[in-house]
Amino acid sequence: MSELLFLVQGEKSFDELTKAGFEIQYIVGTSEFFELRPFLLNKYTGVYLSTEKELSSLGSFSSNNAVIAVVKQKKNAEIIPKPDEFILVLDDIRDPGNLGTILRTADWFGIRTIIASETTADLYNPKVINASMGSFTRVTVYYTSLSDYFTKHPMPLYVSDLEGQNLHSTDQFAPGAIVLGNESKGVGDWWKALPAHKIRIPGGSSTESLNVGVSCGILLDRIIH
Repeated sequence: MSELLFLVQGEKSFDELTKAGFEIQYIVGTSEFFELRPFLLNKYTGVYLSTEKELSSLGSFSSNNAVIAVVKQKKNAEIIPKPDEFILVLDDIRDPGNLGTILRTADWFGIRTIIASETTADLYNPKVINASMGSFTRVTVYYTSLSDYFTKHPMPLYVSDLEGQNLHSTDQFAPGAIVLGNESKGVGDWWKALPAHKIRIPGGSSTESLNVGVSCGILLDRIIH
């Protein structure tokens, strides 16, 4: 049976982790790391001393001079957005690095909720955790059927689509869900039976699409501000 554990690597992500209520099973760190955080030795039982070389061999970082933690995943619990809240919706975002970047971008703009399709990359993939730079501790992700979720919880949907309305032609957006899709296939058809607005980021290039992490930043900057 899966233990539902994941790795957190590096000093910054670990420090964010300790503020966020995650259950830490084991901590493997260098003497220098523990010298700056002596309270860890009394607070946790699974604490182990390691060299930098050993840490690098245990994790995916090419160099790690601080810490690796083994942490229990949080349950995939349903989230009910607040009426005055903007949320993100991710449909089939499969690249872990992109998901990590989206988490970090969402955190920057104050987004605290992401609803993700079941084919979106796993939040606890090491590449997601590393790319998020600690933002995984502040942004909650709920994996579910998008069609079922938004039938149950209707709200304004702003769907990123190449045939949508120019993002800059709308002055104000009501709180709702900003939907991003797979870079090659876009957003699936699940939203077409729901009240939704298609929006697009205007561009003057023949490039087929923007990186989804870049698109996320542009959309959030325009819609939320």
